[in-house]
Amino acid sequence: MNATHSVTEAPQAGSRDLRRLMDDVERLIHDAASSGDSQLDAARERLGRELGDIRTKIESLQQPAMNKLRETAHRADESVHHHPYAAMGASAAVGLVLGFLLARR
Repeated sequence: MNATHSVTEAPQAGSRDLRRLMDDVERLIHDAASSGDSQLDAARERLGRELGDIRTKIESLQQPAMNKLRETAHRADESVHHHPYAAMGASAAVGLVLGFLLARR
């Protein structure tokens, strides 16, 4: 597995977890028996509609975000391959700064 795959898998896993949570909430809403309380039934219906809206928004935002993430990871990978010493120097500098900052605490 290369670095591009590991970078793009984390958001996908988070998205899967969010979808699973939304599926569970929807299942609970549908499985809940009608209580006869009109306010509770109305709240349950609103929550169901809101979940549907959220699911639609997530799906519409997910693909462009994943495409942008893949493109960015690919560019970073190419940059490191074309300029390995600069990448090592930048990594070392970031490590030194982080080490210095953590040591001060």
